[in-house]
Amino acid sequence: MDPIQRIVVPVDFSDHSARAVDMAAGMAKQLGASIDLIHVIEMPAISMAPYDIGIPSTFFAELRESAQRKLAEKSPATR
Repeated sequence: MDPIQRIVVPVDFSDHSARAVDMAAGMAKQLGASIDLIHVIEMPAISMAPYDIGIPSTFFAELRESAQRKLAEKSPATR
């Protein structure tokens, strides 16, 4: 069996995912593996009502920037 070289940890910035990152960091240190953090969001419901305002054009860019900033803060390498 090949040794584990990479651990992928899904994060949603909750306390539970922070604990998962800490556990993965410990495992990675013992195994000499790297860690990749991923963040996935659920698409917001888009209203089909007569007064639909839609999603602002900057919504996804702002969401991405926020997630990247939070991922950098949570990364074990930056702690």
